[in-house]
Amino acid sequence: MDPNLIWATKRKTILIFNKMNYYVKFSPENLDKTIEDIFLLFFPNEQIRAWKPGNQCHFEVNYKVNDQEIAVEAISHWQREIRITETREEKEYEARSQFRRLVRLTFYKLMLKLFNEEPKPWGILTGVRPTKVIHRLLDNNLMGKELDNYLNKEFYINKDKIDLVKEVALAQRKLFKQISKDQAGINIYISIPFCPSRCLYCSFPGYEIKKFKKRIASYLEALKREIKEFYQAAECVDINVDSLYIGGGTPTVLSASQLEELLYIVEPYVSRYNVREYTLEAGRPDTIDKEKLYLAKSYGITRVSVNPQTMQQKTLGLIGRCHDISQIHEAVALVQKLNLKLNMDLILGLPGEDAQSVIDTVEKVINLKPQNITAHTLAIKTASKLRKLEVHLPTAIEVSEMHIAVNKALRDQGYKPYYLYRQKRILGDMENTGYALEGEESWYNIMIMEERQTIIGFGAGSASKFINKANHEIHGVYYNPRDSIIYGQRENLTKDKINLLCSLLKEEKRWQ
Repeated sequence: MDPNLIWATKRKTILIFNKMNYYVKFSPENLDKTIEDIFLLFFPNEQIRAWKPGNQCHFEVNYKVNDQEIAVEAISHWQREIRITETREEKEYEARSQFRRLVRLTFYKLMLKLFNEEPKPWGILTGVRPTKVIHRLLDNNLMGKELDNYLNKEFYINKDKIDLVKEVALAQRKLFKQISKDQAGINIYISIPFCPSRCLYCSFPGYEIKKFKKRIASYLEALKREIKEFYQAAECVDINVDSLYIGGGTPTVLSASQLEELLYIVEPYVSRYNVREYTLEAGRPDTIDKEKLYLAKSYGITRVSVNPQTMQQKTLGLIGRCHDISQIHEAVALVQKLNLKLNMDLILGLPGEDAQSVIDTVEKVINLKPQNITAHTLAIKTASKLRKLEVHLPTAIEVSEMHIAVNKALRDQGYKPYYLYRQKRILGDMENTGYALEGEESWYNIMIMEERQTIIGFGAGSASKFINKANHEIHGVYYNPRDSIIYGQRENLTKDKINLLCSLLKEEKRWQ
């Protein structure tokens, strides 16, 4: 752990100097990985280990599973002796999943009592995609009050988050009806891992343009080859490309001629398939100009992301974004002049900001009239510069106040939540929520989060997920190399993806 990180909690703001190991004794089977995420909610910078003789035993978890019941007991031997028990007599179809969840819940309740804390907003639902849990329950016809009671009892989610995640899931299910039952729909992500500078909070694989500009030409050649080879190989496969997303990094860091090279190679996808949405991420306003946006429009781009993160000039400098507020307005005006749909991203909880500055930011962004606004919450990523700096971060209560204010401001102007995801070490145990005006939801944003359609990734650091549309399970995953040079040298990227896609289509036919 870096010695200068300040971690803000409800209890106090603490400066962590040394990473400690805490040992948990399990009986009969070690389940340290099962409770790891729960542990991190209370010890965000420490490590949990399965107990071995010779070490101090800080916590103990005992459980039994039989035909009559599942019973779990969690005990604290650290600071003070506490004992919590949970039992379930009604066994679910996936009994092992149920008992692991009960282990997490019992340990979670033990931690709440140990620290004398109120339950956290999302309870034990610590995964990236909480809406997937809701969709699974809705698929099994659990709904209404019965669904609410289940989420509260089994996951300890509070009412506000239950209402939010249900609202998002129900909005998405209206769009799920548009997924073709006859033809496999895929979505394509194209990675441009280059940026003008590296933001304080960023952990994505990326290269600052000042240092790595010479890599762009060779990277583009490798990327264009992969895109073209997949297009040719997919000619004999019965699919449709529902959406295309060029992301990064900052794709508009490319020169106009480089951007056109890329758009030209992608264009056959636009001509051949019934693409409902084609997005260009132009996150940095200082990388956007009239020539690039006209090119984007001429090659079929329908949506552009301009991501200020904040409308506070002082914060922009602090987080490493080399542009000013006026450039945000200029970029937005260019996008809207071409009648392109506009996405904008904000981050709540940035260093030095309070609820009032966040309210000022969201009001200024709303006045720009984007179709989509995503309100992210700052997460402390391991690979980010933020981990190495001494900064003051808002408390959980302050972050919650920011969310309440932003949610109200957006809803008052007709924006409704339609996609949602969470991250590890996210401030206040909160979430990232995408809002949209009625009918303006981003198809790609939903599919990348809910995994109801296959995602094919091109470029360094991209991932491909092959989803069986019949049962919504992941058939296979393929990761491209993160390093841009290794990516350019790797062979069989297309062959491996096509093989996985073909095996998926065969599996889907067996389900029909």
